[in-house]
Amino acid sequence: MSFIKGVGLYQRFDRNTIVSATSDTSDDLSGLSESQGFILSRLQGMPQTIAAVAEMCNLDEEDCLNEVDELIQAGLVNIEGHGQARLPYDEDRKIKELPRIPFSEDVEAQERRARNSRNRRMNDLRRDRRLAKNPMVARLRQAKNLFEQGELAFHRHHWQEASNTMKLVLSFGIMDKQMRERAQEIIVLAQADQAEDLLKKAEQMATGKRFQKAADLAEKVVELCGNNSRILERAALLLTKADRDTLIVWTRLLAQYEKREEWYQALRAADEILKLKPLDGAMRRKYEELQPKV
Repeated sequence: MSFIKGVGLYQRFDRNTIVSATSDTSDDLSGLSESQGFILSRLQGMPQTIAAVAEMCNLDEEDCLNEVDELIQAGLVNIEGHGQARLPYDEDRKIKELPRIPFSEDVEAQERRARNSRNRRMNDLRRDRRLAKNPMVARLRQAKNLFEQGELAFHRHHWQEASNTMKLVLSFGIMDKQMRERAQEIIVLAQADQAEDLLKKAEQMATGKRFQKAADLAEKVVELCGNNSRILERAALLLTKADRDTLIVWTRLLAQYEKREEWYQALRAADEILKLKPLDGAMRRKYEELQPKV
């Protein structure tokens, strides 16, 4: 690195220094070397860093520094500021002078950053090697990968894949509480959404008078979503149209309605059960008990 004496101060002069040709180069330039002529031609109309000039002129950076030094002394080149090692060859670019950092501090900072980065990489490598020997860590990583796949399948509305993947994740039994709760939540939501989709298909089939196929889908819906009374009611109606035994479905609904104290709905469920089993004395008594609560 060199220093050029300016007005009352010394300016930094290194590979990142931005230089430009002076506006008046009409003097006799016969005394210039061939490389100095190349440098001046590259600097016409567009300031460049010395590193960029060296690359454009196919010169060694140290030689380019010396040549530019002589051109500055001859008054043919000006120092514009300090910038990055390379600048785009764009005439509209505005060159901003960066804060001047003492050269020794600049080098020390670069060395410190490089050393810290190298140490981080080595620490990560040692940690990965150490963890790779632990089978529990391998299982945890596998569980996390499966968890991410399940989340992705859920967001893509692949309900069956999401539910099955999360069930597999839960079988590992080694994830944290938050991940376990999220997996359970996705299983419930995926099954509910899958049941909803199947129920829509079943209702479309029932509209087309294909009651037996609609009832087959409705039975799958009951298996998937046994705790959702709204879906169960719709499935029970489809099963009724197909003359299937809906006693199990209405019994389950009755228990849910009683638990939530929805007495009108519970009375309706008991009525449906009595239609299927008119001689059930216990259900008859329950029906009579529910009537005053409505």
